[in-house]
Amino acid sequence: MIILDNHMHLRRDGRYIEAVKEFKKAGGTHLILCHMPMVGEVLKNKSYMPSYQKTLDM
Repeated sequence: MIILDNHMHLRRDGRYIEAVKEFKKAGGTHLILCHMPMVGEVLKNKSYMPSYQKTLDM
């Protein structure tokens, strides 16, 4: 059986990988990682690309 979370954000300053481990422990099998807006990064770089890359690197 597939147990899917269709909208998961991960924050490096939050629970990050521990959230994924908890989801798996609860029976989750698949997740869709959604980009977490990093407003400070966007303003600093004047671009969304570096913050999107951080999400892809996860």
